[in-house]
Amino acid sequence: MKLFKSFNVSLIAAVLLLGNVCFPQPGGGPGGPGGPGKPTDEQIKERVKEMAESVGLSDEQIEKIVAIQKEHFQTMDESRQNSSGDRSKMRETMDKMFEEMNTKIKAVMTDEQYKKYQEYEKSHRRGPGGPGGGGEPPSQR
Repeated sequence: MKLFKSFNVSLIAAVLLLGNVCFPQPGGGPGGPGGPGKPTDEQIKERVKEMAESVGLSDEQIEKIVAIQKEHFQTMDESRQNSSGDRSKMRETMDKMFEEMNTKIKAVMTDEQYKKYQEYEKSHRRGPGGPGGGGEPPSQR
């Protein structure tokens, strides 16, 4: 009888584990099927701090760039939610927003820092144009 209960518990555990592996939840992560979603404020800060080390930013510049990126991702998230499903139009909108963010970031940096920033972004790109990918940001196409 004890062996039978142990077998039942093992069988139930196996079914639950296999169910999660064989039938994962839909959605594709925090952003759902359309992409990674909006990063948290903490993720933005960490990414900017990491980039700041390569570029040589002051604390004041870091604060300004964090604010620029928070605004960018908020606007991008709102735009994504309000899109009518036209991927081509959405890509144009995202490219324009990326250009606007880079213009604001460039205004905060010296020319030398901005060159380092562009190199950093190129080597740390995520997604289809990420490391090993062939994509270029809109400003470099």
